[in-house]
Amino acid sequence: MMAATTPLASTRSPPRSGAGASTPRAGGFRKSRTVSAVLLALPALGFLFSSPAWAIDCRKASTAIDHMICGDKALQKADAALGSAYSAILKAAPDAEIRAMLVASEKRWLARRDDRLGHLSEADDAPDADTQRKILLDAIQARTRELTRRAKDNEGEPNLIAVARDQRRFAGRFTGGPFAGFSTSCDFLPGRDSYSYGCFGTQSYQNRDRVCALTQDWASGSVSETRTVGQVVGGKLTIVASCSIGSGDAGDACPDPDAPASQQGHWQKPAPDAATPEAPPAEPQPQIDAELQRDPDDAWISDCLTKPTYPPADQVAGGNAGDRKTTPAQ
Repeated sequence: MMAATTPLASTRSPPRSGAGASTPRAGGFRKSRTVSAVLLALPALGFLFSSPAWAIDCRKASTAIDHMICGDKALQKADAALGSAYSAILKAAPDAEIRAMLVASEKRWLARRDDRLGHLSEADDAPDADTQRKILLDAIQARTRELTRRAKDNEGEPNLIAVARDQRRFAGRFTGGPFAGFSTSCDFLPGRDSYSYGCFGTQSYQNRDRVCALTQDWASGSVSETRTVGQVVGGKLTIVASCSIGSGDAGDACPDPDAPASQQGHWQKPAPDAATPEAPPAEPQPQIDAELQRDPDDAWISDCLTKPTYPPADQVAGGNAGDRKTTPAQ
């Protein structure tokens, strides 16, 4: 698959080793650094909706990735298989919202592929040409497997579509609102002579005036998770409490029902200067994104969105953040 001529990859620099995949927003909620640039460029890529798959035209090869594919029969074959897989999953999309999610996902992957893997030869420790071709071949084949992977419990439906349906069902239990949605950033993460594609970002859910968000970040080879509880007052969001797992911003502190009392974590109240009310995003966020998945066995988001008081006072370090009650729908 050839990337579109619109230079998506140049709109933002990818997170490098040691830099997180998303950055803090005012008040503690987060917004992806790259997703806005990708989504803003989508109108220029409208042809994808009418012509979802195409074979690379080597007469028009212009990028380093294009030339690498056109110079290698195995890469051309893999690229054609990816185009077919993409066409098939678009045909399986049950509605316009899921189709748009799949298009945005593929454009995001192409942009990161061209930017990250198209400049391997420029690095100080650049791999040789054969290794570069292998890295690209592995990436294309892994993407094809992702697009063709089937859900185990949805009668063989494509997994990305099944995940999107599940996200929609979960969000449908709540009222939603202007602070609900997904903000996603993806990149090829370096390993030893290989790169793995990963997506990180924030899933935000709203129930009346309660907003609960889960942010996953990648930095320096490890993943951290930050959980945030906020309250909407006068149309603006104020953080009530947050906690993290794996060295996130709030510290390694989230309560764990399976941990002994001596090792129990706590929610943290924000510092007074960090509790600035935040306006809703200027543009509505996507309401589904199958590349950000929620653990269905993790009950904290449901509790956060439905319990009259959350977090519980006994889980808040040195305070009673949970006493700020809302009236979430049951």
